[in-house]
Amino acid sequence: MWDIIDFSCELLIIFVRKMAVNNQTFPKKKHPAIAALLTIIFGPFGYLYIGWRYALAAVICFVLFVILFTLVAFIPVWLKYVNVLFFAFLSVQICQIRNMIINEKHSDAFAFNTFPVAIFAMTILLPLLATVDTAVIGIFAAIRAMIDGNLSKGLVILFLATPVISFVHYFVFSWFAFGIDKLVLLFAPNAPTNIFPTAAIRHKKVS
Repeated sequence: MWDIIDFSCELLIIFVRKMAVNNQTFPKKKHPAIAALLTIIFGPFGYLYIGWRYALAAVICFVLFVILFTLVAFIPVWLKYVNVLFFAFLSVQICQIRNMIINEKHSDAFAFNTFPVAIFAMTILLPLLATVDTAVIGIFAAIRAMIDGNLSKGLVILFLATPVISFVHYFVFSWFAFGIDKLVLLFAPNAPTNIFPTAAIRHKKVS
């Protein structure tokens, strides 16, 4: 008698769990072109189209990058337009991954809008922005030196100083991204690490 009751209870639990999963609504798809356009116009705040967590993570990433980068270099006012293009490019990638997960009806769709996943997406930009900004500033400085008549200085900046400093900045900001991801994993160890795999996550998988 008790076996029948236990078996019935197990069936009821399985049924309720399946109903709960079936009743979950998959996130809606987002158009990559709209995301890119909004990001170009509004900067990191354009990520509100994707989700407020991504917008918050983008703003934090942008502010953190500006603070860190100004410690080792300077950021011309016009450079923000270069950075916005990379934020727009990433917004397209995020939308494409989001839509692919939704099309596949993958369970990761329910975790896509969580704050840890949004941070994983943003930290990808840190070393990339540092490298590109350093290269752009180096090229700009080299051209100015050449225009001022100092050809040798311009060539040294362009072919020696810029590549070396770009590599150093990439390394430094990669470690910053690594540290941020590790910190997120410390507080959210069950966060999905396969949607936006970063350096810290790959290191965790290898080790």
